[in-house]
Amino acid sequence: PTQQPTQNGQQYLFQIGVWLENYLIQLFILWPPTGTSTPPLLGDRLDSVERETILAALKDHRYNKTATARTLGLTLRALRYRMQKLGID
Repeated sequence: PTQQPTQNGQQYLFQIGVWLENYLIQLFILWPPTGTSTPPLLGDRLDSVERETILAALKDHRYNKTATARTLGLTLRALRYRMQKLGID
């Protein structure tokens, strides 16, 4: 994973990128968020990115969980756990 802060006036842009096989997961966070004083919930954003990545991989493999797990570098058991945690049926 990489994290590169860039200052833009009073805000910082953080870019985090992770490769999982053929899938690049990128997360951009502007800190502090415009018009808010509370920090972004990183866990919620990561869950959203992970959910989208798993759904895209499932679609690419015609919802074959074994092939999807292999592509994402996960065991079938780990994929099932993450799907359950993220509410993916």
